[in-house]
Amino acid sequence: MALPALPRAGASLAVLSLLLVGCRVSAERFVSVQRTVDFEGPVSLDVRTNNGAVEIRTDPTATDIEVAARLRARATTREDAQLRVESMDVEIRLEPGGIVSIEPVVPGRWRSGDAASFEIVLPAVGMVDI
Repeated sequence: MALPALPRAGASLAVLSLLLVGCRVSAERFVSVQRTVDFEGPVSLDVRTNNGAVEIRTDPTATDIEVAARLRARATTREDAQLRVESMDVEIRLEPGGIVSIEPVVPGRWRSGDAASFEIVLPAVGMVDI
């Protein structure tokens, strides 16, 4: 005995429901962080990020190294994304040999959807390592 066919709209709704079962709604939030580092002559620059862009340019009128970061966190709710992005930061270390190390700090570990992009302005540079 054959089962009665579902009306076309009913079949489409059933397929759509099955497709949405594995989907998660996500929200993302951003925060900007600005830092300035004293410039004391030619430096090496070491910038690290797992997900994001890095733009480096020189400005002959700049007297210090300027770092602008845009941090992004993604979570299932706006509130969770906001809490996560607020706990992110940027760490800048001056290391021996004139190396300026720049990297994002995230709580726990990197998650899918986390990102850190950097715009860095230098007065002059000896070498760039990204």
